Amino acid sequence: MTRYELADRVVITSSDDRVVFPDAGITKGDVIAYYYRVADLMLPHLRDRPLTMERFPKGLRDRGFYHKHVPTYFPEWITRADMAGKDDRVVEG
Repeated sequence: MTRYELADRVVITSSDDRVVFPDAGITKGDVIAYYYRVADLMLPHLRDRPLTMERFPKGLRDRGFYHKHVPTYFPEWITRADMAGKDDRVVEG
């Protein structure tokens, strides 16, 4: 587990040694460390924009899925929004 702090936010990660880009040998920890390093430059461009999370729990070579519902363990400071889903059903954020 690794703890990252940026401004007044804290994020704790797990499985940092899991390889997510096998061809390049890049781990989940490498990706997180990269985003942590570029956060000051990147975050102003992402502020107030919606986020879609596509997950690949078994790695990029296996089929992924769009994570539509916000898990209860997500921090409260992540803003949620309801969106129209298939057949005009609401996907709760």
